[in-house]
Amino acid sequence: MGLIRKKIWQQSVSRIGEARNSFGQICESVDVIRDMNTRIATAAEEQHQVAEDINRHISQIHGDAQLVAELANSARLDPQSLAGLSNELDGLVRRFRT
Repeated sequence: MGLIRKKIWQQSVSRIGEARNSFGQICESVDVIRDMNTRIATAAEEQHQVAEDINRHISQIHGDAQLVAELANSARLDPQSLAGLSNELDGLVRRFRT
């Protein structure tokens, strides 16, 4: 009976060692997963920040484009106004000549 108990005890010790190794590997895997999650969260935050920056720049470009369009429209109307004023002034000058 002593040999059987010794063999059972040796198997138990061996299995406990295997279990300890398995738990060690599990802990290492959990650490790797935790590190990956941290990197993913950091990358997601960086992407979010970049998306916000792009959105802000697009809004700024839109505002600038509207301003340029207004200035272009104003520049287009000014020569027409000047031509009208020139014709009016020409008409007034002709009155004085007559």
